[in-house]
Amino acid sequence: MNGLPQQDMGLASGLVSTSHELGAALGVAVISTIAGASLEGGRAGVAAGTGGFDNAFAACAIVAAVISAVGVLLLPTGRPDPSQGRVMAR
Repeated sequence: MNGLPQQDMGLASGLVSTSHELGAALGVAVISTIAGASLEGGRAGVAAGTGGFDNAFAACAIVAAVISAVGVLLLPTGRPDPSQGRVMAR
């Protein structure tokens, strides 16, 4: 929220919180769908039903790697300039 006018900080904070909640809910839904896909085949044996969980873990690893790479590119480096006023960070 650094660099925003004082009157917009509440809105920005609400948008950040909403994005966190929606992202978590969507992530759980997608990963559980991937993991649950292996449980519906009617295949025999315990090992037959675990392939979806392997795929879900792989999907989590891929998403984490992509987010890390994008985060390095998009996040600003260094510290905010304290002479510009209050620094609001989350």
